[in-house]
Amino acid sequence: MLAMMLSVVMIMSNMFYNSNFSTKTILVHNDASSTEDNIFSEDLYLSDEEYSAYSLNIIQNLPLILNEHLQYSVSSVKLRRYFENLTENYGANITKTCGYVALGSMLTYFDTYWDDRIVPEKYEVNPSMSCISDVLEVTSPGSFYDDTLLNSSELLYKAECLRTSDVNLHSLLVSQNSSLSISAYDTEEVFKNFLASSYDNAFVYISYEFDSDLSTSQKNQLAMYYSSLAIDRGIPVKLSLYNPSRDRRHSVVAHSYSANTLYCHFGWNSSLTSVPFNYDGYYSEIYALTLVVPRMPHYHSNNYVIEHEDGFKYFYCPCPETLGHTHNFSTYEEIDESGHLAICSTCNEENMEPHMLTGETYKTCVKCGWTNYFDEFIPIM
Repeated sequence: MLAMMLSVVMIMSNMFYNSNFSTKTILVHNDASSTEDNIFSEDLYLSDEEYSAYSLNIIQNLPLILNEHLQYSVSSVKLRRYFENLTENYGANITKTCGYVALGSMLTYFDTYWDDRIVPEKYEVNPSMSCISDVLEVTSPGSFYDDTLLNSSELLYKAECLRTSDVNLHSLLVSQNSSLSISAYDTEEVFKNFLASSYDNAFVYISYEFDSDLSTSQKNQLAMYYSSLAIDRGIPVKLSLYNPSRDRRHSVVAHSYSANTLYCHFGWNSSLTSVPFNYDGYYSEIYALTLVVPRMPHYHSNNYVIEHEDGFKYFYCPCPETLGHTHNFSTYEEIDESGHLAICSTCNEENMEPHMLTGETYKTCVKCGWTNYFDEFIPIM
């Protein structure tokens, strides 16, 4: 029997950190216990004073809070590769819908790396490859791209989004919400309008807006710091960018960083999937950012499809596991002193392995037969 759930959205504003940083933090808490029908819910009873203290604690202790909620982690390298390779499978930025493009790509990322049940299969576009090593080369799994109404009016575009909302993730996100242009504080509403009810409490939503009295440099430095904390834990960050001289705004996804900048997926075209946030002078300031923190265990994804020439097909989850097939590496091909190729007898997948050496005077690999006839010592592995 489904338990009656009551979710309360708390929005704390005009709070200051070190006297020059204001924030709005959006979190969802439950007032009722749940059954297994809502696997992510928990009992949490907070007074206004307790909640205020809890929100401030998140700001001041973000690394600890991130670690507290994360039940599964993804490396920052995989985060960067996903968005770098997301060259086509994302929403089309039409009539100021860049916020939905960013959130849609974050949803497909979480679907691929955290839980494959987040985005329904009918909205997914999954790449096919001939072997697992191609994961680094193929375009990332995502959603359908449709720019047929690139120059349409807002009214026509909203009507088209409603018409295609059953097959297109971007269209669905737009049609589920009232405005085409969304702010950092709309993230929780967009996610929860889309997610199945069992995922109501699967994420923690934290939005930061920097105080208007800060200089552009101060805002950008703070944004880089808070974003880096999330990126280090495999969490993408939605940035709200601004160009004061042109009064232009844009939403992007930050997925990696260096000492001087954040690298972002701009949601524009295949050549702008990993460029600095201030790329080519389009935007100079980060005025807000949003963290969406998954608080769920891992559930395998079938978003990478392995198809061999003989028709053999299975799936690869980036955790990494293979689905629908267990490799049987029984054939070994000698390469050189560094190792050999292990070949699966069923699917012919190749995997480079170090030698397994044995012997006294000379070392021989027990798998491929490679023998060391040199004078230098090679340790047995």
